[in-house]
Amino acid sequence: MLRAILALIEAVAFLIVTLPVLLILMIIQHFNRKAAERVSRSMVSFALNLIGLTVSAHVHIKGMENIPEQEPVLFIGNHLSIFDIILVYPRLKRPVGYVAKKELKHIPVFGAWMRLVECTFLDRSDLKQALLVINESIGKIKSGISIFIFPEGTRSKTGEVAEFKAGSFKIATRTGCPIVPVAIKHTNEIIRTHMPFIKTTDVYVEFGKPVEISSLDREGRKKLHESVRETIISMQEKMP
Repeated sequence: MLRAILALIEAVAFLIVTLPVLLILMIIQHFNRKAAERVSRSMVSFALNLIGLTVSAHVHIKGMENIPEQEPVLFIGNHLSIFDIILVYPRLKRPVGYVAKKELKHIPVFGAWMRLVECTFLDRSDLKQALLVINESIGKIKSGISIFIFPEGTRSKTGEVAEFKAGSFKIATRTGCPIVPVAIKHTNEIIRTHMPFIKTTDVYVEFGKPVEISSLDREGRKKLHESVRETIISMQEKMP
């Protein structure tokens, strides 16, 4: 329980101590968006790495070479825990915006940091707003920012990969960007299955080979959400 409390203290301390920097970056963003994003990404990555060290998660990464270096991509991952983001985000050495649930937007300071690192906020109950978020994400891809989305819509309570929502894949089909499947395993065992205690856990993350939209026929695009889900399940099944 001590580690859980320490991780929470670290998160709150980051939000308080960096508040002046946040305000400056919010101003800079209006004049140089890329510079503000770059500094924000470095600071957020540092904080998340610190939390990762505190909870003693041993992260095993595979397949980084599968991520295209010269173009933005759509990362599609399965969702088990908040630690999916805490442990994976710092390892993506590029601008990456997450599609997050709308409730996070309204958390003071925290929501502002998320906006600075190019996150967008989705209201799952509002189809019109969801379409606006998809269009916003498409705009980010076109400007060179990769997008990471969990198309299950929420965290899996069983550890199994739930059905993927097809709408998430419009970000790729309408921009032509590659899709990188991301399989994640055991992040739910860090705290959620041991609440309120933290367990030292081996976490496995694998980036699969990119799916090139241009290589798919009409049927392939129609079933894209199903085939990517099957790929992630296959990668996950091979993990310890």
